[in-house]
Amino acid sequence: MLIVSQYFWPEVGAAQTRLAAVVTELRNLGHTVDVVTSMPNYPNGVIADGYRRTLTMREEVFGASVRRVWVYAAMGTGAKRLLNYLSFTTLSVFGLLRSKKPDVLVIESPPLFVAWPALVYCRVRRVRSVLNVADLWPDAAVAVGALREGRVLRLMRRLELWAYRRADVISTVTDKVADRLVDKGVEPGRIVMLPNAVDTDLFRPGRANVDLADYGVDGRPFIVYAGTMGLVHGVEPLVEAMHAVAGRSDMPDLLMVGGGSERKKLERLADSLDLRNVHFRDPVPTETLAEILRAATAGVVTVAPIALNEAARPAKLFPLMAAGLPVLSIGPSVGSDVVDTAGAGIVAPNDRASIVAALEELMADADRRRRWGNNARSWVDPDWSWGRIVQDWAAGVMPS
Repeated sequence: MLIVSQYFWPEVGAAQTRLAAVVTELRNLGHTVDVVTSMPNYPNGVIADGYRRTLTMREEVFGASVRRVWVYAAMGTGAKRLLNYLSFTTLSVFGLLRSKKPDVLVIESPPLFVAWPALVYCRVRRVRSVLNVADLWPDAAVAVGALREGRVLRLMRRLELWAYRRADVISTVTDKVADRLVDKGVEPGRIVMLPNAVDTDLFRPGRANVDLADYGVDGRPFIVYAGTMGLVHGVEPLVEAMHAVAGRSDMPDLLMVGGGSERKKLERLADSLDLRNVHFRDPVPTETLAEILRAATAGVVTVAPIALNEAARPAKLFPLMAAGLPVLSIGPSVGSDVVDTAGAGIVAPNDRASIVAALEELMADADRRRRWGNNARSWVDPDWSWGRIVQDWAAGVMPS
């Protein structure tokens, strides 16, 4: 199997975590796996040390042969981010041509642009193609205001429908996204599921081995937001809610671990409000995050209140639940449905007043928090472990 994705380890994010698990579990199942990806630069928009000043390179990661190509590193929106996408799309061709012909080519989207050369490669080389749709593009970009009507959006919509027609198999993360793909003309028989899951051995309850002073929360109860802070996540009301409860001894601090296009804006907001109960830290390795979660009081997940997010099941939810944390799920999503169904925490609308009320409910009863955390762990283990998820997905995408 050959995977082409702009995002991959050692970057930190939902796609990177998912693909690392897919590669690892495919190797465990006996498959040979190659990867074509970019020089690591996400979420900070800077190519990482050890990967600069080279056009291409090859390394071995998780037992897979990984071919990397240069990319114009950028974050945010606008022309620079578009150039970021197009640079990888163009140079991915070199990686594809240098890779051994696979039985199956998996294309990770978003971004969707790389689907064009990858699907052409599949047609020419007669390779089975799998388009993994983690988010609906360009719908997500339009919903958060990153794209407006115009030539670029029209081109992207045409590329989207072309890719859906050309791919032999389309995999996606939730039933609601699958339903929307059907609405766009994808035959249900071509859809297989690759939902977000979690390493239930790494993320588990237990005694924490981490110096919390490094994260500004030593000696304080705290809740954790761990993951990307982008437009689609709608994190600003959470920071505003922390301002409303600042100075209250019965309220937790908020530790925000991650990067993304909105992080600097959120840091400026916290500074303008002189918040001492909100702490920003850069992304950390998954092993470190697992230790932080063991020390936390609860976890928090947010999504912006847009219709598209109603089909989302955020990847950042699963480590929180596997760690046995009660979850505050903010905004309408499949993830909120999970928390509600599992009895794993509190679901709240994404506005300041509702979040403040949810924080008060969360902190009011320690016994209830423990019960929610136990329910969370029971829900993910073992049904949502990567081993089972990838085995089922591979059976649906590999040639019979």
